[in-house]
Amino acid sequence: LRTVAEAGQQEDQGGEAMIRWHVIRTGPQTEFKAVSRLKREGLAAFVPIEVKVLKARRGRVQRNVPMLTRYAFVGCEDIRGLWGYLREDPDVYPRMMQGVLGINRINPFCLTEDEVSYLASLSENPVPYVRSVNPHKAKLVVKEGQTAQILDGSFAGRKGQVSKVVGKKAHVLTEMFNGMVTVEISLDHLEAVG
Repeated sequence: LRTVAEAGQQEDQGGEAMIRWHVIRTGPQTEFKAVSRLKREGLAAFVPIEVKVLKARRGRVQRNVPMLTRYAFVGCEDIRGLWGYLREDPDVYPRMMQGVLGINRINPFCLTEDEVSYLASLSENPVPYVRSVNPHKAKLVVKEGQTAQILDGSFAGRKGQVSKVVGKKAHVLTEMFNGMVTVEISLDHLEAVG
């Protein structure tokens, strides 16, 4: 079994195939199960994590949670063969893993080595989740259809279009992984742009 760093390196010695990193779309709250299953198959896989402090009966508890909900990353030589194999297992598809980004294209989407290194560093050193108070809160009024900038958290600095507002959270469509992805962001962490 290779580590994330070892598998991320291109292998050209002895005519071996090159490891390419792909993005797996997982089922709800199955990111860690998907990674465990991929590792059992002998593949390098990981989920970038952040540490959140949650309320529990005995006080506050620190938990590792996925930074990018419903996504896992896998390094393999043949993603089409792997996906075809995994789809045959009823325990995997569609509950645990629901697809590979770009699998229907001629060339499925691959991450660059820099992207893999950055995401792997987040996985090895969990990022503390910080819930900040937004000083501009009184000025923030984000509505569906507006463009907004994310002010805090894992996606700070990104811009996207608000597709839906539910309670104190908004679904923001932002560009990621060579396509558009919906992320759920607290309204306190959004600022209307333009």
